[in-house]
Amino acid sequence: MSYLGTLHEKNKVRFERLLPAPIELVWQYLTEPKFLATWIAEADVELRVGGRIELRFDEESDPDDVCKGATVSGGIITVCEPPRRLTFAFSDAPAGKTILTYQLEDSDGQVLLVLSFLES
Repeated sequence: MSYLGTLHEKNKVRFERLLPAPIELVWQYLTEPKFLATWIAEADVELRVGGRIELRFDEESDPDDVCKGATVSGGIITVCEPPRRLTFAFSDAPAGKTILTYQLEDSDGQVLLVLSFLES
């Protein structure tokens, strides 16, 4: 299902979405705690290379019942190039290391969001 994402390698998935918003607004939704809380989870973000990012999920904000109780996922920002690119690495056992990259590109008044997810 290419709508959901494209499997590029055994452990690498890529999603692309064209969003009808300015690049600065999309960047805010990917990096600022008050915006992250509206679509993914409560968060703390130190927006700099070497900074921490922590996402706190709970059952109430999980309509698909994936989270069982409160779940915290934390990582380190490895690339921070506002408002174009953000990469962070999570090392949550037992999943191993997960690297998530958001890339943003202007596209005729819209923004192309490319999300790459690599698990090792």
